[in-house]
Amino acid sequence: MKKLFILTRLYMFRLAIMVLTICLASTAVLLAYNYFGLGATTLSVISLLTLSYLITYRKKGLGVELAYWGLTYAAVSIGVLGVGLLQSHAGCTFLVGDCYQPTLPSWLWGFKIAGPWFLTGANVIAVLAVARNCRKLFLSTKSDWVP
Repeated sequence: MKKLFILTRLYMFRLAIMVLTICLASTAVLLAYNYFGLGATTLSVISLLTLSYLITYRKKGLGVELAYWGLTYAAVSIGVLGVGLLQSHAGCTFLVGDCYQPTLPSWLWGFKIAGPWFLTGANVIAVLAVARNCRKLFLSTKSDWVP
């Protein structure tokens, strides 16, 4: 019974560390958005992600994780371009900014609000992936990298 209690405490400690890490990454990304803006923060996160996976691939061997991240960011970009296309077709002067044209569909506001939140979520998860790759790089032994 005591061994089960110790294991439960260990798992609760790991869960608390994971929740704290996710909160810290979310706060860091949101603060970077306020200071640098959406575009500069996303470009820096993509650069860090690419660098961490290139170092990981150099030590471990090739993988497909970076390609999945490329597809994720491409999907978000296509969504933003779709909103811009609909707004320009309605006669708006800005592709992604505010538009008060009567021909603009009302359901488009949901996509305009959800787009930056999807990008924020992708950036937070990307920061967590960079942290995981750095942890693997610095805290693993040489035998862990053998394929």
